[in-house]
Formats: sequence, structure tokens, C-alpha cells
Amino acid sequence: IIKSADEFTSFINKILNFMKIESSGVKLNLQSIDINKVIEKSIEMMEYDAITKNIGIESDASKN
Repeated sequence: IIKSADEFTSFINKILNFMKIESSGVKLNLQSIDINKVIEKSIEMMEYDAITKNIGIESDASKN
């Protein structure tokens, strides 16, 4: 429960930080990205920790 509460607090803080950026007039430069590559790289970054904890991690995003 504590871990979930911490994760939720972190999520809310990220939203609030984004709202601060948005309200301060900062302009975001939106660009197209290859979401499959982003997912693939994210999995690569988490893969070692997942393996050490005996957790499987996979994606079927490239199939869509």
C-alpha cells in the first residue's frame, strides 16, 4: 500500500509539474516519434532489472 501511495504521489507531482510548465507559457515542440522504438528502448532499459527479479517483460506493440 505504501509503495502504491508513493507511486500515486509521484504521478500527481508529475502532472502538477506539467501544469506549471504549461501555465508559465513554455512552448512545447511537438514532434512525431516512432512509438514502437520508444517502447523497445524502454523494455531494453528495464530488461536487466526484470530478469534479476525473475519477471518477464514483452510487448506486442510492433504487431499493430
